[in-house]
Amino acid sequence: MALSEKFSYTELGLLSIQDLVELNKRAVSTIKSKRLLAGLDNATKLTIDATVKINSPKFIGDDFKVFKINKAKAVLTHVKTNVNYTVPFSMIVT
Repeated sequence: MALSEKFSYTELGLLSIQDLVELNKRAVSTIKSKRLLAGLDNATKLTIDATVKINSPKFIGDDFKVFKINKAKAVLTHVKTNVNYTVPFSMIVT
């Protein structure tokens, strides 16, 4: 659902700065929560030596092996170069 379907620019313009700040805080909090849940969902699917990809323009199409799983990030080894990268769960595509 697009933002324009919820609030028009005219309606947002009528809100006070304090109301807009509160709306922004709630939006940021919601985004952070959803990203955390998506990352935790990825974390439960990871296993050592699993082959994964990462969501990064630098590594489009490159494969990585899971070397180590930490609390919030995983250490991945690039298959071609054997270089280790520490990557947050939210960037890992299983």
